[in-house]
Amino acid sequence: MFQFENTDILYFLLLIPVFVGLFWLNRISWKKRLSRYGNIGLVKRLLQHYSSERPIWKFVLEMLTLALLIFALANPQFGSRLKEVKRKGVEIMIALDVSRSMEARDIKPDRLSKAKRSVELFMNKLDGDLVGMVVFAGEAYIQIPMTDDYASAKMYLSNIDTDLVPVQGTNLADAIDMSAKAFSEDPESSKIIILITDGENHEPDAIEAAELAKNDGIIIYTVGMGTREGAPIPAVGGGFHRDKEGNIVSSKLNEKILKEIADAADGNYMLAGKSGTGLDHVLDEISKLNKTERSVETFSEFDDQYQYPLALAILLLIFEMLIPRRKLQSKKSS
Repeated sequence: MFQFENTDILYFLLLIPVFVGLFWLNRISWKKRLSRYGNIGLVKRLLQHYSSERPIWKFVLEMLTLALLIFALANPQFGSRLKEVKRKGVEIMIALDVSRSMEARDIKPDRLSKAKRSVELFMNKLDGDLVGMVVFAGEAYIQIPMTDDYASAKMYLSNIDTDLVPVQGTNLADAIDMSAKAFSEDPESSKIIILITDGENHEPDAIEAAELAKNDGIIIYTVGMGTREGAPIPAVGGGFHRDKEGNIVSSKLNEKILKEIADAADGNYMLAGKSGTGLDHVLDEISKLNKTERSVETFSEFDDQYQYPLALAILLLIFEMLIPRRKLQSKKSS
């Protein structure tokens, strides 16, 4: 496994494009100054020892050296040994609504973006728990299987949008059923579904699905995305969705169904607002649950590899110093 010990150092790489820009501006300025003395080609021929290419090559070597020094300071490391460790946690399945109504902007910047940001912050606070994700609209699909690799889960989360599920609608029962199937068969493991949606349910049996989940020992927390007043649903290409009569379609939060689902599966309902989505409350509840111990393999030792980019940086620096900025004067035989 590869990693950098000091990842913050890598931000200094952002200096390189700045230096490139300054170098380029300086070259343009130098050519403008040179043109004051006449034709640039003629002036360059008069400057017998001048080389227009060597400063560029020296600058390229300097930037490569700088990049390698930054990598060396960040200290690249390779995992050298796998070790089995014990971790305790619960199983969490996040069911995220990706129907078109989640593009409504009664929550800023919009319902789906707010939900994704809240889930990302939620994952940042997990420790040892397994997390997965189901996306749903008219149908439900497993987007992220159960994992404790939160970095990969957040990468998949960032790519979620309303085009993932081709069948539109909001099938809460299918979302609950699909989430329940993603859990392990361990009867001792605590299992939680977090259902994040505006609650505009277009299919029946959501309460029955929640009751079946409860029978399997699954707790369901629901998060309402939207407001009671509602908001128009943006249309592709601009404007808003309209009905057959030409009226703008507005999407309103359906709190009733979300409260009933949470009650049916011994969970709680939370209303998303400006300050958050209430997922911190779920974290508090998780801390009270029985956490199952499991064995995982992880890299326990990492070997420092900073010496390789450092050595290459030194070689490039020496090479750069050996390149003169001007052409060497050749001796003419008499």
